[in-house]
Amino acid sequence: MTALRHKLFFLLLLLFCISLTSCINQDRDTFTISGEIKGLDQGTVSLYNLEETGQKLIVSSDINNGKFTLKGKITLPEMVLLKTEGKMLGVTFFLQAGKIRFIANADSLNGASITGSESNDLYQNFHEEMQRYDEQSRHILERYVQAKSNSDTSLMNNLFAANTEVDKERILFIRTFIKQNRESNVAVYIAATQLIYSMEADDLEQVTNDFPPRLKDSKYLKLLLNQIKALKRVSIGQPAPDFTLNDINNHPVRLSGLKGKIIFVDFWASWCKPCREEHPELIAIHQKYKDKKFDILSISIDEDMSLWKNAVKLDKLAWTQVSDLKGLNNVALKQYGVVKIPSNILIDENGIILARNIKPKQLSDKLKQLLE
Repeated sequence: MTALRHKLFFLLLLLFCISLTSCINQDRDTFTISGEIKGLDQGTVSLYNLEETGQKLIVSSDINNGKFTLKGKITLPEMVLLKTEGKMLGVTFFLQAGKIRFIANADSLNGASITGSESNDLYQNFHEEMQRYDEQSRHILERYVQAKSNSDTSLMNNLFAANTEVDKERILFIRTFIKQNRESNVAVYIAATQLIYSMEADDLEQVTNDFPPRLKDSKYLKLLLNQIKALKRVSIGQPAPDFTLNDINNHPVRLSGLKGKIIFVDFWASWCKPCREEHPELIAIHQKYKDKKFDILSISIDEDMSLWKNAVKLDKLAWTQVSDLKGLNNVALKQYGVVKIPSNILIDENGIILARNIKPKQLSDKLKQLLE
């Protein structure tokens, strides 16, 4: 009888431990946001994932007397967006498992007090430090604009050099912050949203190698790894990935069909001011070398056909223009790992990549070397 009691006792203990472990694991992956929005008695509040393709609803809740509760599951901390019904803008913050308190005014969600998320605290520390660098760059830019209006070339050059130093300091700070916090998914997010714009494959790979295995399922890490693959695919000396896009008259144009010429593939958009500021120089280069086995292929990441056509007409672009009007989901944009515009690829007569992201002056020098 005693032996039977012992077996029953251990069986109950085992079941209790299994149940307790299950509860602990559930709590580990569960978030609860207890919120209050002052000045908004009724309505709906919604929480969204921020994906490459747009916002994806996680959970919604009714607001009663200004208060709401949002509950759900989350595996790794990630950036989310909270919005109220009928409002285009909301507030972004880092969500993690646990109990989070959200307090804001209806007319200013961005000023919300968010407590209970260590990940969000960490990101806010990073954001505040970044604002210091942004302020330095803004001040330099204001002085640069003034120097340009006064045709003060010497001061313009000095200010350009000063801003370059600020950029170097900014990148150093970002890399140091990531390294010091590499155990957090916040660091992966920062790498994916900051370094991805300024680093080539080898440097990005060094950064990603520092992250621990437990973050292997991070969507931000996957984004980084995909970018590394794309950059390696379009490195200098590699065959340019082929694609087909329709021109401005809806006729298909295949990149490989342009072999036999040196092709400057230019990524731009009608709304991109820096892109369009380069057009006069590109027009001059095209005019000079178009009869010497050189051509330009412009890829617009516009979504609106009329805006695209109007920009081509206004800028008097005489070379082939193509697009799929899918914006940031443009097929060539993805293939070439383009994350900012203006961006470009220079391809030789055999379809091999000669250079990437060069300025018009560098393009002119390169063509002089190759074609004169």
